[in-house]
Amino acid sequence: MKCITNAECERWLLDRGVPDAKEGLMLRFGRAPAFAVPPDSGKRTYIARVIAESITDRAALLWITGWGVWPSSENMGLFNRVRASIAETRKLHEANGHLCGKGDGEILECLLDCALYFSWDAWLVDDTAQSAVWMTNDEVVVFGEENQSHAGPWRGVAASLKLRPL
Repeated sequence: MKCITNAECERWLLDRGVPDAKEGLMLRFGRAPAFAVPPDSGKRTYIARVIAESITDRAALLWITGWGVWPSSENMGLFNRVRASIAETRKLHEANGHLCGKGDGEILECLLDCALYFSWDAWLVDDTAQSAVWMTNDEVVVFGEENQSHAGPWRGVAASLKLRPL
């Protein structure tokens, strides 16, 4: 796993045909089915695990786009120590993107855990930028695919997790 800056995240997305970064992702995936993130931490851990395991065969970008909305639910020390395990010393505001590859499932799961526990805004975008998972500070998760003919890594994940549709 490699941590990258916000500008590098935007470039990664642009290279995959997503202009205007967050706005482009919203246009592409914002109308996909949305589900409530359960309040139980065990269920959040399971969601992170299933999402991470579903993308172990391809590269992806985990882009944390919003934090600090609910500071009382955040533990930056924990998050920084998770990133220290991959030798990352920069703060989140300096490098908020995480390029994942094969073999990064465990650390990806830990980062997804943090995003879900801390109610952060985050996008996990597959290497084709045709599938994405969007987590929001409103405790919503969206599983999006650009078109139904693309068999994205998260097809069926929401149903398998028995998440409540919104």
